Amino acid sequence: MKCLKRNQYKWNDQGGFTIMELIIASAISIMVLGMVAQVFTQQRAAFSNQTNMAKMVANGRGAVEFVTRAIQNAGYHVIRGGKILSGGDHYVTTVSDLDDDGVVEGEEILTYVVSSVNGANNRSISFDAYFDMNGDGKLLSSETATYTVNYSLNGPPFNLLQFTPKADGTLDSYVVAENIDNLVFRFYDHSGNEMGVNAVDGSAPTKTDGLNDLPIRVENNKLPIVRTVNMEYTVRTKDPDENAHFINTGSYIDGSVATQTSGTPQAATGGYTDSYRRQVMTAQASPRNLGLAPFGRLTIQPSQNPIVCPETSTPFTVTAVDSAGAAIDNWNVNLRVTDPTNVSVSSNSVTTDSQGEAVGAISYNWVTPSFTTTLSADAQWTDLDGTLRSVITSVPISFVSPTGAGVFDDFNDGDAIGWAADNPSQWEVDNNEYKLVDGPSGTVNAINPMHQGDATADDKETIANYTVSAGAGGHLKLVVGVGAEATLSGGTPTVLNPQEYANGGGASKAFTTPTYTIPNASNPQNTLKLVVVVSTEDSSSGDLTAASASFGGVAMEKILGQQTNSSYEAATTMFYLDVTAGQSGPIAIGWPQASQSYQVVNVVTLENVQPGGPEVAGVGFKNSSGNVSNATVATLNDDTLLVLGATSGDTGSFTATGPGHTIHSNNNTTDGGTMRGALGTALIPTAGTVTNLGMSGSANRMSLVIAGFAPSSAASTTPTYVRFNGTDMNQVATSQFAGGTGVTGSTLYELDVNAGDSGSIDVQWAQETSERFITVATLTDVASGPIIAAQTGTAADENNNATDININAVTQGSIAVSFGFENHTDKVQQKGPGHNLLIDEQTVSGTSATWGGMGTVDVLADGNLNGFGYQGSHTRRAAVMANFKPALVTVNDEITSTGCQPWSDVEVLVKMKNRGNVSSPRFAGAIVRYENANNYYFVRVQHDTVTTPVKEENYTLTLIKRDGGVETPVGASETITFETSTLATPVDYYLRVRVVGDDFKVRWWKPADPTSPTADEPATWNLERNDAGTSVTAGTIGIMSNRQEFLFDNVSAGPPV
Repeated sequence: MKCLKRNQYKWNDQGGFTIMELIIASAISIMVLGMVAQVFTQQRAAFSNQTNMAKMVANGRGAVEFVTRAIQNAGYHVIRGGKILSGGDHYVTTVSDLDDDGVVEGEEILTYVVSSVNGANNRSISFDAYFDMNGDGKLLSSETATYTVNYSLNGPPFNLLQFTPKADGTLDSYVVAENIDNLVFRFYDHSGNEMGVNAVDGSAPTKTDGLNDLPIRVENNKLPIVRTVNMEYTVRTKDPDENAHFINTGSYIDGSVATQTSGTPQAATGGYTDSYRRQVMTAQASPRNLGLAPFGRLTIQPSQNPIVCPETSTPFTVTAVDSAGAAIDNWNVNLRVTDPTNVSVSSNSVTTDSQGEAVGAISYNWVTPSFTTTLSADAQWTDLDGTLRSVITSVPISFVSPTGAGVFDDFNDGDAIGWAADNPSQWEVDNNEYKLVDGPSGTVNAINPMHQGDATADDKETIANYTVSAGAGGHLKLVVGVGAEATLSGGTPTVLNPQEYANGGGASKAFTTPTYTIPNASNPQNTLKLVVVVSTEDSSSGDLTAASASFGGVAMEKILGQQTNSSYEAATTMFYLDVTAGQSGPIAIGWPQASQSYQVVNVVTLENVQPGGPEVAGVGFKNSSGNVSNATVATLNDDTLLVLGATSGDTGSFTATGPGHTIHSNNNTTDGGTMRGALGTALIPTAGTVTNLGMSGSANRMSLVIAGFAPSSAASTTPTYVRFNGTDMNQVATSQFAGGTGVTGSTLYELDVNAGDSGSIDVQWAQETSERFITVATLTDVASGPIIAAQTGTAADENNNATDININAVTQGSIAVSFGFENHTDKVQQKGPGHNLLIDEQTVSGTSATWGGMGTVDVLADGNLNGFGYQGSHTRRAAVMANFKPALVTVNDEITSTGCQPWSDVEVLVKMKNRGNVSSPRFAGAIVRYENANNYYFVRVQHDTVTTPVKEENYTLTLIKRDGGVETPVGASETITFETSTLATPVDYYLRVRVVGDDFKVRWWKPADPTSPTADEPATWNLERNDAGTSVTAGTIGIMSNRQEFLFDNVSAGPPV
């Protein structure tokens, strides 16, 4: 016991913590750590809240800044249309010339409106806007359109959006501020009265605490008198407060945008109870430019400034608008110039029309080479206070002469010296040459669109009736878009019921087999085709290939005949015919001559191949002293079935060579003759080149014919024909896409027609189609004849890809017509700028799985069409497009003149080309002493009809005087003969005219070296005439032509050399 006590004593005497001490220490540590964590969490939450609050304030300030600036600038340099175009309790549209370039662009018309972050658009704002739509730096009364802004009101939070209009009628939109909880705009007039009417019913609004009850809108006729806008923004944080115990409760202003959730304004209430922090910001903005000109504004816009000699005048437009930018009708405007002696205006006063416009012209008599005058306009207007005020504006206008005493124009910079045409619309500079226009008598238009769908049952035909409008103008063309959908079995081609028939001994021109019956297909939908191979042999050197074959009296199509060229000749001929199960009858063969000693006919039925002709057209091979076992062909589709027919001058059996090649019939003549015929097939799984095809055996000679038949899954949806009133229409473009279990195709057709033509449009396919769709339209003022292949385009795609069609080198005034057909129940959607859908319909409304559309693109300028077609949901889609040129203009004796002084003595040199048909007479030439359209001299160069010899063409020169409108030849004409040039690349001719007093001299020549045209100019004049006592003594120079085929270049005029 003592020992035990001693040991226990020693143990308890050791240093350390007791369990109780450890427990107490741990508890204290946990409490300290908990307090530290709580402090950290509180600090993190406070920091996050501060960050959210800072972002909220910055976001709110941005929203205030954007709208405030737009309102303050409203009306700056706005000369047409309103300055504030819309206003309501949550939106405003302002106009200003922000870049101070003198004209308003689309991006300077700003609409600010709040739109819910969540929910579909259910509200809209509409306004009329004027801006420089074509970018020419001028703003005309015609440059206006109505725009509609669509947005969503489905409760907060909102985005503050900015919209700007574009020339194509659409709008660009941008988010300028987020997390807007509420917004209220209030508008005041110059007297401080709040403006607006009840947005629910248009009545006068009730008031609460002196403010209009919401919702409100400002009527359009009141927008010009807006002088102040008060704004109240409620912004909120992006995220809830980190403090789980923070609750923010409040009410929105009754009727404000935060309470609106329907498609029409409502007198609604609402509030919030959540954990978002909010702040209210207020601002006031005044449109400082609205009150600057209460009496209106005048502007003058010359059509050309400076005016370049020989042009003597230019028209101008005076525009008058009131303080709201609205046109001032029937306003008398006075006009004056600083030098009325030499410069004149068409009238000393003009009166504005309903567009606020009046037109006039300013002219100069060119007493000096250059001159600048000031054109002023003034009018009187009674302002809002009843005070009579004067409105004055002015613009400097310059008249400039080209450098030097003469005239030279190579047209490299367009119409550089201002040619004054009697009919300006008929002349143009094209490819640095001056000529009469090839343009339209009116741009091509598409009218009277019609469609018809058919999906009731599988069929090979569909018919629609159509009448060309009796009032359609110009040359007319019918355009038909045809869409088809074929549901196919999708199986690979197979061989059915091979048979062989032999006839030996004795020459004959005909052979008829016993009855052959077409077997049933494995699927009633599958296509069937009969193929016949005819083998013959004889010692004749004539044509041994079969000329004809028929099945049950129905003529078969010949693919190819091939024969050897040996002492004994072996010939092989292949025929085909699309058939149906159960057809029965003998096969009758005919030859061109009765010299065939032996004949073998091999027959087979093919299942699941494409209707119509073979994909691989017949390819022939021959060997006059052996086999053909190394033939090569190329297939275009996977699973193409090749059919091989062979004839040998030997009775030995054939062995197939080539991938997948199987011989189905291998027969010799029945009487022991010396020849054998065979038929084999090879299924080629992958499209491409196939080599080493043929047949081998103990053959003295062999001829071989190979044809390939595409599988039915590659069947064409292109119609066999499309006819209008029994006349075949011209196929323009075709496209299709095969995928899944079907094929979708589109084809475009055209035909020249006459106004009032009426009849049926008959469409036929080679195989049955499950759904068919026809679209029709009439093109007016279009060029006749077929369009060139370069003006067509096609595209096909699968699984929601967008078709993309490009057409190069289209011309102004033409029209591109598109047709798209897709396997989907959604509407077709056009793709490409200016692509307008004439037709957008389901094949059979509500029941079919295909949709078709026809569209047009008006070509506004020469260039290329890129990225056009169709887009949107679809399984398969095919689209086609073609460009149709405008009809040529018919013109007669068109004159254009130039020159800065009225020459009496002058020398003119001009380069001319004639790109016209030599069988059609035409003329062109130079004009001198041009006073006006009734007084001038014309040196006419007439290109006459070619007689004999055919390699020559005649140009006849005649001097013609036009005096008081009466034309008289001056002396006899002279004819010059040249060798005919190639019209595709017309050569240069030169015309020189020299006038001194009463003497006129003319030369016309074709230089041998176009780079040095005067080096071989004739030494003598082709025409010399004297016109003594003429009254046409002085004038400018010019050119005249009566056909577009003449081209003018390098026109020069000056004193005689």
